[in-house]
Amino acid sequence: MTAWERRQEILLALCRRKKETRANLAFEFDVSKRTIETDIEALSLAHIPVYTKSGRGGGIFIDKDYTPDMKYFSRKQAEWIIGLLAHTDGENREMLISIIDVFCSPRDKKELL
Repeated sequence: MTAWERRQEILLALCRRKKETRANLAFEFDVSKRTIETDIEALSLAHIPVYTKSGRGGGIFIDKDYTPDMKYFSRKQAEWIIGLLAHTDGENREMLISIIDVFCSPRDKKELL
């Protein structure tokens, strides 16, 4: 299995489970925990809304509304688009909000709005 194939499988596993640990994924894919960290970082850099949380109740998470075939704005693009809200009103504002709802990741919307 190539790194790309493993990352796709990790993504699918996270979409099904919504939360997982490095240890479980490392065991499942027969790689080290460090390799899983690298895979999660690569997925994140590809604008897939995966994130980690340390401590009790922590692990590797994916936004609950994420679907694998959906592409989101990058964080920088989301910040720029959301920044436009302050300068628009009426029908244009409604259109911009609908674009944000569809193309901004749930995590970015939560943090930036």
